Amino acid sequence: MKMLPQFLFAIFIAIALSIGTLVLPAAADMYVSGQFGGVFPQGLTHVDHVTGSFQPGTTATSLSQMSSIMYGGKVGYLLADWLAIEMEAFNSTPHVKAQPQTFNEPTFGPFQQPNGGTLRMTTWAVGPVFRLPLTQRITAYAGASPAVFFSHFKQGGEAPRSSNSLGLNTQLGVSYRLVPGVSLFAEYKYNHARFIYSQVGTTEGFNASYNAHIGAVGITFWIPDQSIANLFGLTAKPVFDSTLKPLFE
Repeated sequence: MKMLPQFLFAIFIAIALSIGTLVLPAAADMYVSGQFGGVFPQGLTHVDHVTGSFQPGTTATSLSQMSSIMYGGKVGYLLADWLAIEMEAFNSTPHVKAQPQTFNEPTFGPFQQPNGGTLRMTTWAVGPVFRLPLTQRITAYAGASPAVFFSHFKQGGEAPRSSNSLGLNTQLGVSYRLVPGVSLFAEYKYNHARFIYSQVGTTEGFNASYNAHIGAVGITFWIPDQSIANLFGLTAKPVFDSTLKPLFE
């Protein structure tokens, strides 16, 4: 079961790459972006399956988290003026605040013990992005896709625990063409995942839900279809379709 999220994500990647391969001979337009922003987590909630020295069936109260900066990048192919396929990855550190946590065992408790620690995370997502050109310079866009959340949690002197979980990444934003081939963007993201931390030695394991609101800004560099065609030795379509030409003017 631990390999299921990775297996499903591998299948999704294979499908995405297959779509990209079918499109490339027609010489799609490509873009590369850098992004930076803030993560505002809603805490680790619905904590259950607590293991270690606890009885089976033990649950615990939610853990508050700190806000964090995020940074990362995107790469995508513009399949049409209204549709792109995009891969993005970004890092964040929504650490768990030092706080008392209440544990509820089936036959004992409740009782408290201190908790808190460092949480480092990388989010990796691939999926469609739907675009709506509003003017020659402004485009609104939205997307939702599966994502893999690679998280690493360490509490004080205890053994670190890791979780690779399949979840959801969404985005809603607007881009502005600054100069030919370069645009700026601002967007909102929502992330959801279910972390599964296994017991390591005597350090207890637990499951918890992660939800976060993210605000990000960034810059995008557009690579016209002719450049991609030259790179792969393909025959390009006429440079700059009428629907895409405004991006480079």
